[in-house]
Amino acid sequence: MQYVDSANPSVVPKRTDRTHDTTTKRRILLVSVVALLMALLAAMTLAYFTTTIKTENVITAANVRLTLNYSGNAGQTIQIMPGDTVEKTVSVKNSGDMPFYVRVRLEVSVSNVSLPAADCLSMNINTADWTYKDGYYYYKQAVQPGTQTIPLFTKVSVDGGKVDNRYLAETFTLATHAYGVQSAHNTDSPLTAAGWPSEKA
Repeated sequence: MQYVDSANPSVVPKRTDRTHDTTTKRRILLVSVVALLMALLAAMTLAYFTTTIKTENVITAANVRLTLNYSGNAGQTIQIMPGDTVEKTVSVKNSGDMPFYVRVRLEVSVSNVSLPAADCLSMNINTADWTYKDGYYYYKQAVQPGTQTIPLFTKVSVDGGKVDNRYLAETFTLATHAYGVQSAHNTDSPLTAAGWPSEKA
């Protein structure tokens, strides 16, 4: 029996079953090789994508905008005595357009630098929402755009056991330094996040 090849309308002899089996095997082998190559290519692409995410540069202060909310005689000098407590609330607002982690460093100083300032002032630190590590208070969750943290503290007290007559007419300063870093692709905790701005940022 004969058949006509549509690509070449001349009469050609029909392939034998053995030739057909060989061609089929070659096609199966070719399909298997192509499938293997596609699988390898997909694996390589996935590995590259994962590596890109892990090594992605962390954007810091340039694209993260925060506002330090400091209520209660902010920036003013007030008269206090040992044992006194004053209302003073510190929180941080996300005034940018991306969520970020935030940490705060508190610095107490006294006008007479020869006098010790550490532990002379104490704050009612909110340990439910903030955690302390290596000199910083970290807010436990990312701050979303347009929202603000729950206050770090709301009161400042003067330690009557440490502030004696040596401190008469001296001025205490409580400086609050806030730092933000993006939370996206930056671990699931502010304690392990990378890219925090330096003290000079």
